[in-house]
Amino acid sequence: MRTPDVSRLAVCAIALIAVACAGSPTAPATAERTAQPSNTTFTVIDGWSRAPVVGAVVAANGLPAVTDASGQVHFPPTKSCVALDVTVAGYLDRRTCVAAPGQVTLWPVANADEAEVTRKWIFTRDQIHGDFWSAPTLITLSPDLAARPDVVATWKAATDAVTQVSQGRITFQWVPNAPEEGVLIETTGTTPSCRVMPPWPLDIGGFCIANDPDVYFLDRLKMSSDKVADPTVALRALLSAVGIRAHSLPGLMNMTRPQPELTEFERKTLGMLGLRRRTVTWPDFDQMQ
Repeated sequence: MRTPDVSRLAVCAIALIAVACAGSPTAPATAERTAQPSNTTFTVIDGWSRAPVVGAVVAANGLPAVTDASGQVHFPPTKSCVALDVTVAGYLDRRTCVAAPGQVTLWPVANADEAEVTRKWIFTRDQIHGDFWSAPTLITLSPDLAARPDVVATWKAATDAVTQVSQGRITFQWVPNAPEEGVLIETTGTTPSCRVMPPWPLDIGGFCIANDPDVYFLDRLKMSSDKVADPTVALRALLSAVGIRAHSLPGLMNMTRPQPELTEFERKTLGMLGLRRRTVTWPDFDQMQ
């Protein structure tokens, strides 16, 4: 009787084991072949309240979806910036390009009147330029006003308020002497030697602005002596000095009857201005989030 060929049996056993391992569901090669990439998620939020926006129509490279209760939409995976168009009632239409996954902030407007006022008030020739307010505005008080603690406190509080409400978009740098560009705050007589900032006369607005003939980029913010320590007047004058115009809705910057403080509409509009660092075209179209 012949004895089995041990070497041949061993080779066969090894071959069977190799075949069994190759078919195993836990084999790395099979896992790589069957893995599916996850979807790309974008979250749409209110830029002012930071709340999720439900029911917004989001088109990613032309493919539409609607945000869920969490303000989210899901699209096929991508590794690049995704061009998004977002439309929903109560906000300006948004167009941007967002790296995935990402967040999109919408500019809230309560109605058509707010939208139209925003366009005229904030957008200049239908644009917000990214380089505007790119550096702090140099600012100082005249020597006589700098010697008054109440005036110093009023104006420093006003510059802080503008920076805060604009979310850091508009900033000021206090300097000890009149700069070659920026704003110099001083008092004026009953007949100011400057063009009154439209639309307020001196007795209502409490200030006017004149370009310094010797220092071209220096604006002299001439204040009525009885209102130089008025926080409301200081805030309105600063916003005017940095190019924030008057508008037709109720508020601090109303063109006929300015109110004593910023309204919710004014605060949210200036706050959204702070979120749009790049050049934006009307209604809310930019290149990057």
